Parts: sequence; structure tokens; C-alpha cells
Amino acid sequence: MLPPSQSRSVLEPALDRNSLKITPPASWASLPNKGQLAIITSIRVVDFFQIASLQACMYKHLESFNTSSTPNSISAQVGFLQGAFTATQTLSAIWWGRVADTAGRKPVLLIGLIGTSISYIGVAFSRSYEALLIWRIFAGSINGTIGAARATLAESVSQEYHPRAFLLLPLAFNLANTFGPILGVSLADPVERYPALFGQNSVFGGLDGVAWMLRYPYAAPNFLGALLLSLDAVVVWLCLRETAPNRRSRQDYGLKRGFSLRSRFGCLLGRRRGYGTLRNIDNSYRRDPDDRESHVMASNGPVTEMATKKTMHLRRLWGRNFLLALLTTAVLDLHLGGLSSLWPLFLSSPHRNAKDPTTLPFYFTGGLGFQLSQVGLALAILGILGLSMQLVLYPRVIAKHGLLYPFRLSLWLYPIAYVLTPYLSLLPFDSAGLIWLGILVVQAGQVVGRTFALPATILLLNYSCPHPSLLGSVHGIGSSVSGTSRTLGSIMAGAFDNVGLENKMSGLAWWIFALISIFGCLLSFIVRDNLDE
Repeated sequence: MLPPSQSRSVLEPALDRNSLKITPPASWASLPNKGQLAIITSIRVVDFFQIASLQACMYKHLESFNTSSTPNSISAQVGFLQGAFTATQTLSAIWWGRVADTAGRKPVLLIGLIGTSISYIGVAFSRSYEALLIWRIFAGSINGTIGAARATLAESVSQEYHPRAFLLLPLAFNLANTFGPILGVSLADPVERYPALFGQNSVFGGLDGVAWMLRYPYAAPNFLGALLLSLDAVVVWLCLRETAPNRRSRQDYGLKRGFSLRSRFGCLLGRRRGYGTLRNIDNSYRRDPDDRESHVMASNGPVTEMATKKTMHLRRLWGRNFLLALLTTAVLDLHLGGLSSLWPLFLSSPHRNAKDPTTLPFYFTGGLGFQLSQVGLALAILGILGLSMQLVLYPRVIAKHGLLYPFRLSLWLYPIAYVLTPYLSLLPFDSAGLIWLGILVVQAGQVVGRTFALPATILLLNYSCPHPSLLGSVHGIGSSVSGTSRTLGSIMAGAFDNVGLENKMSGLAWWIFALISIFGCLLSFIVRDNLDE
């Protein structure tokens, strides 16, 4: 058992023991290493972008293989493809976390970006469900960017900036999920969508149309995803600094080449003051005095005997704080996975039949009966609310109240939203204004909860790391637990919803997830920030 002075996570400075209160508050303008943070954010944006774009077109892509396929069979295939990617990514995340701790964060990020890019080229030229399944399994197994990106982000700024810096990850998610489906759908089946440009007797198609677009109508969105992933891999190789403690001081030929290009061609990505001439690059690229990430670990906490050790065995990771942080993450992602399935289903399910028996408060059926455009609008509102709250509300509240208090309070919004949501179907069908007001209320609860809860769980995992050499493993295990919980939550949502419909209780699944979220609320009062041990 380590003495108290050595059991504190080496990733933490001396902060407020009860609420992780930050003084003075960090602002966007005060964030150091903005170039490094921008690259990390771009990794998550392109990763989320290609997933969102692919999912938007997947149903039609599968339908194009066999036009006689039934909607039920295509929906099952879509589910298997999504599950195959998530399952393989979840199973490989822990291993990629260990690789990130030993070989470095940067190699894992490069392998993930390049490998995923190759998989999307394979998807583009796939002409069968089996081929798509193989490429999605390959993409999930090769993509270990989640844990590596989180670890790099944690090591790129000192802890006083973590609440603001980690907000970049959900921001990347919202940006990608807003624009990914739009661009994906706009590029899908270009011959049919833009016949004057690519069809018969068109500008680029000649007499018969563009041959490869006719043979592979859903290749263009995947080509775009592969291109963005490849370009981001180049940026990572040339510009991203390695932050793993055991690899940080080693020579980085990609970074050296990036400095060389910036010096020769002038501000390729924005030249910064203080860089030397070409003959000085060999010395300057390792430790640029204008960059703070070279000293991140030293500034993140007191140098203890534990912190001076080069590595720590993985078995030392499984302490009380880490297990509680994992359990908190698992419970949150479990009901969020259910929410991601239940909310679109509830929006599009037929409105209740007036002849159906209704016995309040539990026995009633029906959804909101929205058209596809209305479902899209409701989901877009969800994204817009999330972006605005993450940019404006979250930093101010965290700066004033710290991390744990808003986290614990925001979790209670989930059970309230889950309990109320099914009752929206009881509102008068012809009262559109009242229905949309109800949607805004429950979505506000979902968004506020997600805005404060998701960054907090990542930070709690980060703070539970007992040694820098285990940070990649911490976030690899965390992403694995998160993916598993979300997949399980989605499966549970479908099963509970079917049981509820059979028993004339359309709110059954919502109320079960409300109970699960209440357990998460209570659990948040047990989890600690690793400063008290």
C-alpha cells in the first residue's frame, strides 16, 4: 500500500478536493498548444464523420445489391454491420491501449486512420453484404484512435485546462453527426441524383453515364471518407507531437519533416515564432521552447517516487477509483445507448389510435408519428442545442462549480426526461406547437445531461490513472467498456420496447432506463476524483 503522498494520480495538480474547482477559470483563448488540440479534434471529427456518412447511406447501399430484399432483412443486415464494427472495435480497444502505452500514441493514431481509410475504399467497391461485413470488421479491429486520442489530449495540456480541452471530443461528435449525413447523402448515387452531370448524355458521363458511378453508386461518399482520413493521417504524421512519457524524447522523423516543410515553404500550417533555421531543426523539433506539451507531465503534479518510474504494471491499475469510474461510464453509456435507439423510434412510430384502450398512468401506446423530415428536424435541434450548450454553458458552469457537482446534478435530468418522454404521445395530435414544446423540454434535459456527463466520465477515468505509462490503457479500457455498454443498451431497448408494445405499455423501455439512470445518479456520489486517497 502506497503512502498518501504517492497514491495520488500523477496526472493531477493540487485542486479543490471536493469539486475539482479550477482557479482561475480556463478560457478557450487561454488554452495552450492549440495546434496540437486542433489536430486531435480533427482526428475525432473525421472518425465520427465517416461513421455518420456511412450509416446514412447504408440502407440504400445494401438495397442496391438486391432490389427484391425485404425491409426487415435489410434492417437486420444494417444492424449486423453496425454491431460487427462496434464489437470488433470494443474487443481490440484494450489491446490498442497497451500498444499506445508501449509504442506511443502517434503510431496507434496513424494505423487507425490509414487502416480505416483502406476499409472505406473496400466498402466503396463492395458489391455484396458479405464483403461489407468483412470490411466493417476490419475497420473496427484496426481503429484504436479513441483511447489514443483521449490520452494524447490529456497529455497535451496541464490539468487546469482539462475540462475545457476534453469538451473538444463531444464537439467533434456533434459537428461530424451534423455534416456527415448531409454530405454522405448528397454524394450517394450521383448518376441518379445529378443526371445532367453524370448520367447519360451528360457533361461528364458521355453517352452512357459515368461507368464506375453506375457500377458503384455508393462509392463516392466512401471515397470522401477515405480521403479525409488519409489527409488527416498526413497531418498527424507531420505535425502531431508524441506525448507518451516513454516515447516523448525520441526522434520523430515525421515531426522533423513537418518542421522542414514549414521552414522551406513558409507557414504550411501556420508558422510560429521561435523556430530556428533548417540547420537547427534537428535540435529544436524535439523540444520547442514555445510549446508547453514538452513539460506537461512535470506541470501536472508533484514529482513523486511513483512518477519517476518509467512504467507501472497493468495490475496496479485496478484500484477502487478506476473501477468506480469504469462502472459510472458503463451505466451512463448503457442508458445512452438505449436512448439513441428509442428516441428516433418514438419520433417515427405511428400516433396512438383513439380506439386503443388507455389506462393511465402506465397503459397506453403510440409514438409521435413524425415524417422523415420531421424526425431529421428533431435530431438537428438536438445537435444544435448540444453545440450551443457545450460552447457556452459548460465552460462557465465548470469554471464556477468545478467538475463533480454539475456532473452529479445533471445526471438527474436523465430519469426525468425518460419518465416524461412517452407521455408526449398523449398530447393532442393536432396541437403541433404543444408537441414541439414538449419535445424541446425533454430534449433539453437529454442535452444538458449529456453536456456535463460525457466529458466528466472521460475526465474521471483520466484522473483515476495511477501512472502516465498506463494512460493509454485507461482510455482503451474505457472506450471498450463504453462501446460494450452502448451496444448492450441498444439491444435492451429493442427487447424492452417489444415487450412493452405487447403489453400495451409503450413507455416500458423508457421507464426501465429511467431506473437504470437513477442507479447512475446514486453511483456518482460514490465515485471520487482520486484526490482524497
